[in-house]
Amino acid sequence: MNYYRGTDLERYNIASQNNQGFIVTMMDANSQIMYQDGNNSTDLATYNQSDYSIYVYTEDENKVGVQKVVVRDCDSLNRLLELNLYINVLENSHPDFVSEVQTSWVMNVGDVVTY
Repeated sequence: MNYYRGTDLERYNIASQNNQGFIVTMMDANSQIMYQDGNNSTDLATYNQSDYSIYVYTEDENKVGVQKVVVRDCDSLNRLLELNLYINVLENSHPDFVSEVQTSWVMNVGDVVTY
């Protein structure tokens, strides 16, 4: 999924937006989300088991780039279930214009303005 750093909290419904999303329906309330290296991912994403969704939010510039998280749990037969998700955190900054942007103008009937 793509996420622009610093924008509103974004919901990613795993069960409906991921080809392998059915895996999360086999997990119970003990399921956890973490970075692939095992560290806590709450600085970027949280997982809500009740609606099978990941909620993403960060303002950290160090998170720009691909962040690899995993939702992990064991099913009732004690099998390890994992679902990997790559969150592409994109820089959210203003564009660099080469000249001053014209933000207002007066148009006459029949004028054509390309912008």
